[in-house]
Amino acid sequence: MRYLLSVLLLVQSVSLFGQYHIKKVWLFSQLRSPGMVPRKQPGWQPAGPTTIYLCFIEVAKDERTADWQTASIKGNKYSVAMVPVQEDSVFVGTEKTTKALICLKPSAGNKLVKLELLLKDQTVGVGDTAAFLEGVAHKKRVVFKYDQPIVQLAPVLMP
Repeated sequence: MRYLLSVLLLVQSVSLFGQYHIKKVWLFSQLRSPGMVPRKQPGWQPAGPTTIYLCFIEVAKDERTADWQTASIKGNKYSVAMVPVQEDSVFVGTEKTTKALICLKPSAGNKLVKLELLLKDQTVGVGDTAAFLEGVAHKKRVVFKYDQPIVQLAPVLMP
């Protein structure tokens, strides 16, 4: 079975936090497996387990964050879809080893932005083990590097 390395996002340069109004960044991984899937045709096999990544960024309420476009985790390329969070807090899931519930709530005067990472190009076992988030802010390319373990969420059995 796959061992998931998860990375808590760290910014390569502290000055980028203030410059782009970023207060905190979180990255989570979760293994999703198909449940009872009937065979459609002889020889057809359902897809195996997949790993999804969720990213949340806390930014100043009246400011915009960078326009995030791509991410790279363990050599795999992901496209990024930015989703503004309307609620005052977000339940992310249950931490895999401690079974603690994870709920994110921004500080006063801040808001959360969710980044949905969708697999674009898979390169199994090749590439840097670090994770990168790339985007554009003020017409300049912005790159964040993450080099700490990600928070692993408890696996989910999909219907």
